[in-house]
Amino acid sequence: MVIIKIISICSFFTLLCLLIKNLKEYNIKYKKMVDFLRLENDTETLSAIGYKEFYGEEYGLRKSFSLSNAFDKLELKYKQTKKNEYKDYKSYLKQNAHKPILLVLGLFISLIFLTV
Repeated sequence: MVIIKIISICSFFTLLCLLIKNLKEYNIKYKKMVDFLRLENDTETLSAIGYKEFYGEEYGLRKSFSLSNAFDKLELKYKQTKKNEYKDYKSYLKQNAHKPILLVLGLFISLIFLTV
């Protein structure tokens, strides 16, 4: 029983660190994409990736967004402009969209084992 608690403590802190790292990485990629889309004056794609204009905030507010809608907009813009930023952000979203959810589930599971 003690071994399970030690493993759950270690896994909890490991998953917490991975979650924080993943969220920081997403934040950096999001800000780069918002800056790029602002330079392109592409408000449709900005809205599709969850950006909402808010005065006084450098990167606006984030709202929930549909991944399929964002993928469609990014693919359409890539086909129109042939700029790799659209393709790169789409592939990043596809690869990492579900990582935070899995990490949070792992945190809950490790907490359950910790309290047992």
